[in-house]
Amino acid sequence: MGIISQIPYTESIRINRRLPIVPQVHFNLRHLIVHCTLPPGSPIREKDFSEQMEVSRTPIREALLQLETEGLVEIYPQSCTRISKISMEEVRESHFIREAMESATVRFAAQLGDSDFHNQLNKRLQEFNDVLETAEKNLLFDLDELFHRTIAEFRFKNRLWKMTNIAKSHMDRVRHLTLLLPKRIYEISDEHQRVADCIFHHLPDQAVRAIQDHLSVIFSDIERIQKEHSEYFVQ
Repeated sequence: MGIISQIPYTESIRINRRLPIVPQVHFNLRHLIVHCTLPPGSPIREKDFSEQMEVSRTPIREALLQLETEGLVEIYPQSCTRISKISMEEVRESHFIREAMESATVRFAAQLGDSDFHNQLNKRLQEFNDVLETAEKNLLFDLDELFHRTIAEFRFKNRLWKMTNIAKSHMDRVRHLTLLLPKRIYEISDEHQRVADCIFHHLPDQAVRAIQDHLSVIFSDIERIQKEHSEYFVQ
């Protein structure tokens, strides 16, 4: 059984009619793409999503145009729209931006983190460890994100994580696939602990190395994913 075959292909999508429609459609489609529920290279049928979300095709088209600018879909006028395949160049760029941002934030946290912040970070570690045995991919991904977001928002809570999140979308697609690799979730837990320990002991240089090591593992993981699902990557 392949890795991708373990991913569910249907998720409920709810639209709140009292809020702007297009941002919600964009969020939901982006979620499906980044979480690889819609696999790389698969077609997007406006009619299907229009019916599923119970909206007209106009907000679907507007959301798809936004996703095209993010490099997540490819639109061929009068032909079709497809989920972009994973480009290693895009992944490397995502990794470069994320590593630069998170190296800075983890250094700051190691230098100035107080007991309240340490308690908060410990809670994030525990939350991740508590669900390890469930192997529920989306939940583990969300808790992984929460650990990183907690560090990023130690000092800046307005835009920093939003900017990081946009920049790392291509990297995130690969991360979702690697969560299904044997033992990877346990390795992530250990890597988080090493980062946190450096923060707790106020070791900024070591904290930067720990976060860089953690983020760079993705490149060895990609090799394993490509062997099984080369069709999801730009050749």
